[in-house]
Amino acid sequence: MDNFKRYYHGNRAPFGIHMHMGWFFQPFTREGMDRAIEDILKYGDAYIVIAKQVLDWMRNPTDISEIKHFKEWDCNVKLPYDPSKDNAKEGTRLALVLSLAAISTGLLLGIIYYFIAKRIRNYIPLEDNVVVHEYRD
Repeated sequence: MDNFKRYYHGNRAPFGIHMHMGWFFQPFTREGMDRAIEDILKYGDAYIVIAKQVLDWMRNPTDISEIKHFKEWDCNVKLPYDPSKDNAKEGTRLALVLSLAAISTGLLLGIIYYFIAKRIRNYIPLEDNVVVHEYRD
């Protein structure tokens, strides 16, 4: 969260988040992502959007007080299946995971790759890198 806070309390430039589809197949990465998103959304004026939504806002800048009515950021997204039903087929679940992965690659606010540091510690020296400890289990 330190990187996010630096952007948030600094010049408030968009904070890019880039994910790989493989993230969504590991439970610990999904859990970490969920926890980071929950923390970010505690800020009332931080939004997680895809690149297209940023471009839409740049074409039609809207004051933060009116952003909830900005039609390009409408959150009425239709999922490929009803997640409340347990009888969804595995193929449909995979389609949802792939859809979420495709959507998530365009996220611009929010998550730090804190959990990658554990995996690459043996390959990349971390002396000069900042490792975020907030979500370490």
